Amino acid sequence: MRASFVVDSSAALPWLLEDEKTPASEALLERLINGGERAVAPPLLRYEVSNAMAMAVKRKRITKEVMREALDFFSLLPIDLDDDSNHLVLTSAQTVAGKHSLTIYDAVYLDLAGRLGLPLASNDDALTKAAQSEGVPLVKV
Repeated sequence: MRASFVVDSSAALPWLLEDEKTPASEALLERLINGGERAVAPPLLRYEVSNAMAMAVKRKRITKEVMREALDFFSLLPIDLDDDSNHLVLTSAQTVAGKHSLTIYDAVYLDLAGRLGLPLASNDDALTKAAQSEGVPLVKV
């Protein structure tokens, strides 16, 4: 099954951190769990989510046990990783980053959404503004 949207870490973290959940983030998660949809992301997503969860432990927002359970849950979600993103970091993602003054991390998500013609799920202001500028549809999170 083809992915329905590209997801970045700012959209995925509310699925794992109780204090960041919103009705929109829960609705998006529901689409993945019970709606039969799939998401796609660059491999970077796993690193960003893992780092954010480790920082949440460090800042005592959550316990290590909660982090482990959340990451186990995250690993089971139907999120495909786009291996081509790794190769395009030095080319098209660099162009996107420069054009919109984005970090390369954010540009990889926007580049992926553009390449696949999929909407982008993100809570990042700079990234969503760049997506709108590029005509990439957004998923409400």
